[in-house]
Amino acid sequence: MDLEAAARPLAADALMRRCFPPGEVRQLLGLTREHRREAVLASWLLKEAAIKWRRSSLAAELSEWQLDHTTGRLRQLRLGLEPDSRSGRQGPWGWAAVGSGVARAAWAQAAGAC
Repeated sequence: MDLEAAARPLAADALMRRCFPPGEVRQLLGLTREHRREAVLASWLLKEAAIKWRRSSLAAELSEWQLDHTTGRLRQLRLGLEPDSRSGRQGPWGWAAVGSGVARAAWAQAAGAC
């Protein structure tokens, strides 16, 4: 799982251009600046949760994960992995869960704890 303050400062355009795959960048460039910032943060949260799920590192895998912002499908491009994933916002926090964390996150959200 990953958790971030939704209002945290974020250089969304620089981050996506430096760290996201070209297909995802093309999708994101079609969004307004504020929606792009929110989408980049959501993508970052899911990717960080996925990398933790794989017990890997951001440096090794961040650019290999792509979020399809139309379908919500998260994919590890090199290995073809498409793990279950879920993300959302609760109050001032953005959160994401991947793999077995998806069921725990759904339970916590339903209980109002997330």
